Amino acid sequence: MKVLLVALGRMGCRYRDALQNHFSEDLSITTVDPKLSTDETINHYSHLEEVPHTLQFDLAIDASPNQDRLTRFQQFLERNIPHLVIEKPHAASLAESSRMIALLEACRKPPTVLMPFYERYGTHYLPSTLAQLKAGPLKAIMISSGAIGLGCNGIHYIDLANYLFGAEPTEIYASLLPDSVPSPRGAQFMDHAGTLLVHYPAGKLILDMSPDSSAGSNITLIYEHGKIQLLEQIEMAWHWYRQPEDTWTDPFYRTHREVSIVPPCAVEKDLVNVMIPNALKDLLSGRPVPDIYDGHRALRVIALAMASHLDKRPLCWQTEDNPVNELAFQFT
Repeated sequence: MKVLLVALGRMGCRYRDALQNHFSEDLSITTVDPKLSTDETINHYSHLEEVPHTLQFDLAIDASPNQDRLTRFQQFLERNIPHLVIEKPHAASLAESSRMIALLEACRKPPTVLMPFYERYGTHYLPSTLAQLKAGPLKAIMISSGAIGLGCNGIHYIDLANYLFGAEPTEIYASLLPDSVPSPRGAQFMDHAGTLLVHYPAGKLILDMSPDSSAGSNITLIYEHGKIQLLEQIEMAWHWYRQPEDTWTDPFYRTHREVSIVPPCAVEKDLVNVMIPNALKDLLSGRPVPDIYDGHRALRVIALAMASHLDKRPLCWQTEDNPVNELAFQFT
């Protein structure tokens, strides 16, 4: 397998390691990163334009900051690379994302594009298990993740809500911190944290990214007849709690901890050895993966959240507002 890997930062190195650990047979990686010397590896270039068009690739991965993603996406399409991975957020604005989709749809043989929303990979088994538990319909998703930002982790949870509710949101409201917060990807990168409320036809997402929220990701899915909870900082397992008929109070859950642990109880969060390899195997085998349309929907929630914060009012999903579409996201 011949891979073109753009950017060897925090995520780029994880993709490289995952490829080397799990796709070692006939693997050839060509890297592009202006911060590395061209003689550090045999197949390394400082800029994508320097990579000869005579080189053919099976897979391209763009793990660079989201500025200039449109240009790199066009270059990938010109090279007719059949499989693409575009790190999130995949564009610097909704307008840029729309342009990328238009370019993709104009291709005579469009590539398969993976949006790496890895939070989905811990939920594949939940629908059948919850059906056995007679949980009823999903009513709400509550997530506390610490002040690490919309672009870094928030977009994963937004996609997870879109996926689990199976519908587009109806209304978005956000109250963000007045100042940007540092991204875990580096001190030079900034992100936007705060509190986000997203309404769906059947329920809502409450995403707490405030400094007062707990570190790590506490994810709670509230169903009609109970809730399922993942406490990552304690153990990576989903726990099911049956709702008693006469109460829905926190003290119940504190005093009646466990009714049953939903199997399989382990939710692996290892990017290099589990999540990235599984996603790439799905992509290369033709199985369904989060795609650029999923990325666009998640990015639209972020755009409306930021606009809602600036306007101090809820915004509906169908808002057609040029400032929203052009609002730039300087995430990484």
